[in-house]
Amino acid sequence: MRLAGPAAGLVVALGLVVLFWSDIRAGLDRVPLWLPWAVLLILCVGLLVWWRTRIHRDRTPISDTPNGSRDAVDEECRDLDEAFKAIHKDLEATSPTRIGLRRRHAAAPWYLLMGPSNSGKTYLSNNIAQVAGHDSQETTAHTAIDVRLLKGAVWVELRGTLMEQADRQDLWRHLLDRLRQHRSRQPLKGLIMTLNLPALLEMEPPQRDARVGMLRRHLQELCETLGQLPPMHLVLTHMDQIPGFTWLAPILADEDSGTWGFALDPQRDTLPQLDEALASLLEELDHKRLRALDLGRDPARGAEIIAFPHRMERAAGCLRDVLTRLCRPEPGREIPPMVGVYLTGTTGAENPTVEDMADLTLEHIQGDPATAQPTQRQAFRTRALQGTLLILTAALLISSLTLMYPAKRTQADLMHTGVSLLQDLSDNLQDREPEILASLAAIHAHGQRLESPHGHAPLPLHPLPWWPRNQAVALDDSLAQVMNAMILPDVLNALEARIRERAHQWASLDPTQRELERPVHYEDLRLYLMIHWPDHRDEHILLEGLNTLTRSNLTSHGPVHQPDAPTLGALWRRWFAHGLTPDSPMQSGLVAKVRGQLQTEASPQAAYARLQSRAAREMGHVALEEILGRDGARLIRAEHALPQLYTARAWQQFTLPTIDELVAQALQGDWVTQEDTDTHARQPMDPEQVEALTHDLRQRYLDDYQKAWGDFLSGLSVMPFRDLSAAADGLGRLSAETGPLTRLATWTHDNLNLHESPGHLHEALGALSRGVDTSSFQHPILAGGQDNPGPLLALLSPEEDTLVSTALSDHLETLRAIASHLESLMASADPGREARVAAAGLLQGQGGHTPLQAAWMSTSSLLADLPAAERPMLEPLLRSAVREPWRTLVNTAVGDLERQWQVQVMGPWRDGLAGRFPFDPQGRDAALVDVVDFFHPEQGLLWGFVHEQLSPFLQDTRGAWRPRTWIGVGPTFSRGFVRNMAQADEITRSLFAHGQGTAQLSFHLYPMPSPGLSEVVFESNGQVYRYRNEPQEWRRFAWPGDAGTPGARVRAVDHHGLATGEYREEGIWGLFRLLHEAHVEADDGEGHVYTTRWQLPHQGQGDPPEIRFRIRPDRQQNFLRQQLFTGFELTRSPFLGSRG
Repeated sequence: MRLAGPAAGLVVALGLVVLFWSDIRAGLDRVPLWLPWAVLLILCVGLLVWWRTRIHRDRTPISDTPNGSRDAVDEECRDLDEAFKAIHKDLEATSPTRIGLRRRHAAAPWYLLMGPSNSGKTYLSNNIAQVAGHDSQETTAHTAIDVRLLKGAVWVELRGTLMEQADRQDLWRHLLDRLRQHRSRQPLKGLIMTLNLPALLEMEPPQRDARVGMLRRHLQELCETLGQLPPMHLVLTHMDQIPGFTWLAPILADEDSGTWGFALDPQRDTLPQLDEALASLLEELDHKRLRALDLGRDPARGAEIIAFPHRMERAAGCLRDVLTRLCRPEPGREIPPMVGVYLTGTTGAENPTVEDMADLTLEHIQGDPATAQPTQRQAFRTRALQGTLLILTAALLISSLTLMYPAKRTQADLMHTGVSLLQDLSDNLQDREPEILASLAAIHAHGQRLESPHGHAPLPLHPLPWWPRNQAVALDDSLAQVMNAMILPDVLNALEARIRERAHQWASLDPTQRELERPVHYEDLRLYLMIHWPDHRDEHILLEGLNTLTRSNLTSHGPVHQPDAPTLGALWRRWFAHGLTPDSPMQSGLVAKVRGQLQTEASPQAAYARLQSRAAREMGHVALEEILGRDGARLIRAEHALPQLYTARAWQQFTLPTIDELVAQALQGDWVTQEDTDTHARQPMDPEQVEALTHDLRQRYLDDYQKAWGDFLSGLSVMPFRDLSAAADGLGRLSAETGPLTRLATWTHDNLNLHESPGHLHEALGALSRGVDTSSFQHPILAGGQDNPGPLLALLSPEEDTLVSTALSDHLETLRAIASHLESLMASADPGREARVAAAGLLQGQGGHTPLQAAWMSTSSLLADLPAAERPMLEPLLRSAVREPWRTLVNTAVGDLERQWQVQVMGPWRDGLAGRFPFDPQGRDAALVDVVDFFHPEQGLLWGFVHEQLSPFLQDTRGAWRPRTWIGVGPTFSRGFVRNMAQADEITRSLFAHGQGTAQLSFHLYPMPSPGLSEVVFESNGQVYRYRNEPQEWRRFAWPGDAGTPGARVRAVDHHGLATGEYREEGIWGLFRLLHEAHVEADDGEGHVYTTRWQLPHQGQGDPPEIRFRIRPDRQQNFLRQQLFTGFELTRSPFLGSRG
């Protein structure tokens, strides 16, 4: 079973290689040739080191004790290590060859003798040493642990004091660690436990239980550490101290082994076997004592023999109790199984039989075939690992066998598909059909499927050359040849036609038009030459140009025949990989003509366009995290990305060399505009032209540099914070000494202060540059070409002891003060209330000494020192660093106001007024006292909250409610709330127009006669106006009037004295309900007088009669002009975006 794990692992490894052979082949095709050999070499070196380490460990298995051991056991641990080394040397001396060293070392059995003090361990080991004679060697004498090589076995004896003394347990654990480390497969062949049975009989039960518990703990620790259950042999010593044992032992001894005891089956429970064995032993003793009496006639001996069974019965009871406590089962803990119990004497030297019995006992134990078994935990791990490996092995083998046939079938199908695609391509080539590219695209897709190990299923599971891979290589060659023979000529003809047409028109173009056409003319010639000259090909430029030409050349065939752009690019990439050239020769005359046209006066615009085009291909944008760090990128946002072209590194490593190269190309030409430089000497350059063109290109670059940095810096701003805690933390990180703002200042300073190394231009121009003045480029250059760094760079420049300037450092200190202030707000008992108080102070102009006000003044001071042209570069970021914490403070205050609004205003409104008349025409009446309590100008709930809580955040300016702001930030009130305030103000001014403490409305009533009616009556809360067609007059009414007679009505009586109709409404709000039923219209444009009509039932003749009254409200209490109460619905929240 030991070989099952390694064998299964080897089979699993081979199965994985077979299963994923296609992936391995594909991977090897994509890596350099030296890489697999390097990996193989590293693996070989690793295996060699591992093998040498194992051999060295076998030869010197014990190393010196670590320096960390305590001083109390350090000397004894070193002695133990020396003893193990000596034993290993003895085992090595017995090995004839080096190969057999490990086998000889592992074959030598190891036994551990342990037991309490004075239990006969040393007597047993010394006795067998005397019997062994010259074949034994005692390696240690008076130590806690003796290690001896006796009769081909290693005997490790533990002194009883080692187990009984708590301060010497480190030595015990040191021994277990050495056994586990250097004899991992079988640390022990057997365990010999010695017990002094007469001494146990004399002990008190508590003392005896303590000793047994000590032995049990050591046995459990031994099993847990070694991971095995060695067979345990129990030797009961000093039995000769019990009278009668000396005479009965020879008779009771086994005839074959010469030992007296009994064996136990380790596969069965120990305690039941022990009871049976002790009963059998006592029974055998009772039968054989008569034989002992016959051997001698000494009366004293006879008395001992007769009394011995009774003494043994008492000793058996003690032994049963001891072994029951020692071997009792315990969940999760294991002890070695007991395989035998032996009785022997260790003090009867006057009787040679006793000494012989001790020797025979050890020899019998050494010959016992029982072996150590793994613990339950170790056995579970082994079985789990072996089972997993076996299952995986079986799965791999089954997969390999079952997929073999489908794999070969798949290969045949792939071969058939490839042949079919090639036949379609051949037919299209013969007929010159426009579907040639479509056929090539299909073959390309099939080739991709063949090249990918997972492009088809099932995988070919055999370690042979991959046939689909060979098919892919053949298809790839065919694709490249067809592209070169059929597609490239058409593309090349189109390119030649375009170059020829532009060359023909070149003479008719004015200088401005030539400058515009020069970059395109140059690029077409470069593409044309690249197609013919493989040595000058640039993959990106060539493939991009071929794709564009192919798509434009195929437009006449319609989009149905055109492959998509990625497929077309892949087809040209296959052609490029083979390095093929056109079959038709290059038009040398056309090339010479175009070169002559391009070798005219150098164009700075065209050269700079080439610089930008090259930078766009080779460079991207600078990541914000690279400038500000990870924390800064989470705290600051950028509206404009900064191109990598406009950095100090790009200036030194890309821009300066590229400008020099472009100048040389413009004045001398390059491989595109000149003949081969190996055979034709270049024309010398004019130093004045070099300087002028170089200066022009640099100035263009520096102008763009300044604009890019201006856009980038002006687009930076601090992101909004989630709450006060995030604002305090974020602002603390922003303003740290090495925080994002410091990093930004340092990075900006380094990139705005451009330098050029002396002599750079001389190196670029070689010997011809002697006449070029380069001194103008050896000083710092600020983006924009300014020689003086100016206030901006001075602000960003570091000083001796700080990373930034003093002014910026002082400003960062004010930001840290804001963070501390916000932290103190968060630490208060009510952060929302404290934030509301702080925000109210700033909005009312009372925050002159707050950190926010100080930081804002510091920001304004910093920006005032900058020129007007540079100020916008830093203003958004510096302003937002103060504005966003203030915005967070305002939002926190708004949240607290929102909670107060819900409790103080919204709750009473919802409970007493919402959905009730007069605010809801369909609702039941609201209590007048609730309306007064809510709308009272001084003591009302609404206006009390507005004056006490909202007044710092909201102001009434000439009848318009507007939020207060500071530095452009304040609470955002909803439009519905602003309308509520205007309507609530109208209600309050109407109900409490004269400053009275109770709600009161007054109006005048004027009746209007109606045909067919002799009398009309208007009543409101006890006030009556009865009109009987006499001259009219205005009468004053007041609401609510007499609260004892609530309600309102209008009634009409005809000429016969009969009532013709009536409208009646009950309750204190009856007047308003009555007016709601009437048709009300203004008599004048100003709305001072209104006519109300109540339609009466139709009598069958003429127009239906109606009751008409004119109502003139007081000017300050015009409750009819805007339907004072109707439609008033208090918003759930005063603030915009709040959940309410």
